Amino acid sequence: MERYPFRFFHPPGQRRSSGSALLSRYPIRDVVVVDLPRCGVDGSVFPALVCVVSFIPSCTTSGQQQQQQQQQRGGVNLRVANVHLRPPLELDGKAFLSTERTTGSVRRAEIKELLSQIHCSINTTIDPSSSQQQEQQSPTSSLLDIVAGDFNEDDGRDGLSHLCQKAGLKDALAEFVPRHQETHRWPFHY
Repeated sequence: MERYPFRFFHPPGQRRSSGSALLSRYPIRDVVVVDLPRCGVDGSVFPALVCVVSFIPSCTTSGQQQQQQQQQRGGVNLRVANVHLRPPLELDGKAFLSTERTTGSVRRAEIKELLSQIHCSINTTIDPSSSQQQEQQSPTSSLLDIVAGDFNEDDGRDGLSHLCQKAGLKDALAEFVPRHQETHRWPFHY
């Protein structure tokens, strides 16, 4: 994990497929857990993580040295969200011919709620070094720079299309990775 010295896991200490993680070479701060299932998104399963990554160009040091370099050189703060949208499965793990179609609306609702929460004022912020939660004014009042994670859908579908059309973001996978090299397909065999 030395390659990514800045890490945050939610739930804390859990490193399973049902959790979420942020791994970075640059300092992570102001982590906000947006608990989509508790926010009223019917059918949502996983929370999203929103944070600020303090990017320091040409930085090869770690920890406290990076923070000092950012103060000296100005650095860039990137607003990042990590999502794990509803898989195209029923909540009991079964899948039917209609499941992908019926869960697409859940993924769109998850993205809408995430964007709504980013504009809201109060969320739970967690200090990655201590994993202690505290209610405070959320630092997530501006738009996101990057939304990454497991979208559980094909290019241009419900959640992704909402991010591109309504939030003004671009689908980097569709733009920069040839389709034959993508690894995230949910192939349908019949």
